[in-house]
Amino acid sequence: MKRAIIRSGAAVFLIITLLCSCAQKPSVGSGKKEPVPEDTFVPSTLDGHAEKISDYTELEGKVTGVFSDTQPTDADAFEYSVSDAGVKIEKYTGSDVMVVIPSRIEDKAVIEISEGAFSDSDVRSVYIPDSVKKINIGAFSNMASLQLLRLPFIGDGAENTHIGYVFGAKTFESNAVNIPVSLETVIVGDMEDKVCEKAFWRAKSIDAIVLEGVKEIGKFAFYECDELSYIGLPDTLESVNDYAFSTCISLSKIELPQSVKSMGIGVFYLCKSLCEISIPIIGDGAENTHFGYIFGAEHVDWNEDFVPTALAYVKLTSPCAKIENKAFANCKNIVRVEFPDTLESIGIRAFVNCRSLESVTTPVGLKTVSDDAFFGCDNMQSLTIKGATKVGRQAFFGCDKLTEKNISDAATVDATAFDK
Repeated sequence: MKRAIIRSGAAVFLIITLLCSCAQKPSVGSGKKEPVPEDTFVPSTLDGHAEKISDYTELEGKVTGVFSDTQPTDADAFEYSVSDAGVKIEKYTGSDVMVVIPSRIEDKAVIEISEGAFSDSDVRSVYIPDSVKKINIGAFSNMASLQLLRLPFIGDGAENTHIGYVFGAKTFESNAVNIPVSLETVIVGDMEDKVCEKAFWRAKSIDAIVLEGVKEIGKFAFYECDELSYIGLPDTLESVNDYAFSTCISLSKIELPQSVKSMGIGVFYLCKSLCEISIPIIGDGAENTHFGYIFGAEHVDWNEDFVPTALAYVKLTSPCAKIENKAFANCKNIVRVEFPDTLESIGIRAFVNCRSLESVTTPVGLKTVSDDAFFGCDNMQSLTIKGATKVGRQAFFGCDKLTEKNISDAATVDATAFDK
């Protein structure tokens, strides 16, 4: 009985308290109005863009055709053994700083490089021909002067698939310790179908990598390649997996070939210097259709938090045919987007609040600019719409600076498209 009385009393006290709090609540409109915070956003520009990608451009020119005019090093510069299977390079004994291993010696294919074959030498560049099928651990260990290495594959050509193996690293975790700090450029031949998971894990000194024939890049393949400024990708590449280039903090530009069909989450996670990207697909190429996905954003609402603030120029290439709803939502620092001729539609709110976007030029084949597509792009200054494009409701709402409009007579434009 006492417990029941106590409970009843507590309930009455709670009701009285709630009534009192309601009685004390001021009527609507009588409270103090808070001032609207001042808009402090400063639009990005392309000022200094060329300087930002200068390392990329310089390295691209440096690695293109680097071995095109070289001749094989004379066989007398090597100690080697010959078997029915082929030639095994035992030791480099020459004095040249640039070595091109011949593909054949004594009319037999050079198929193997021994452990320690180049150890402690002063060689600066080495070309390994496609005839080589096996490279033993530490074949290039302690090469303090090595700057350039061309390999037909990564690792030993079998189970060991990390770049550090040829320098003596037994696991990928030792890449950073064993790869010489002098090494700047690595070229991987077209015999390699896949850059395996963590292959270049923390290969911190390498600033240029060329992949000549791979189809797939594995997870974390280039994780924390701090100095990587240039990556050359082949037209054979089809998929790039999760976090493949994550934390490549020096990468300023990337060009993904039109052959790419799928990308994992966070491919370019924390690539904070990235200011230009060319891509044939948006998101993963399947269910995740927002731009931020390849930077680690699991949801479209996280675009703003994950897309690098340095990223100002996006080039969409063929076969991209559609930009889905909200694909670039809140990517506030993107200044320019270049569209491919294959583009047919731009989805609802696709570029909403892209507040740095300066101009838009659509391809002739574009059929639809959906409702609110460029809503809130308040720094847009010029617009060119080609062909018979249907422009939806409030497609350019709030584009207050849009003074230059070149719209095809064949286009159908909603009456509210340019409302302010």
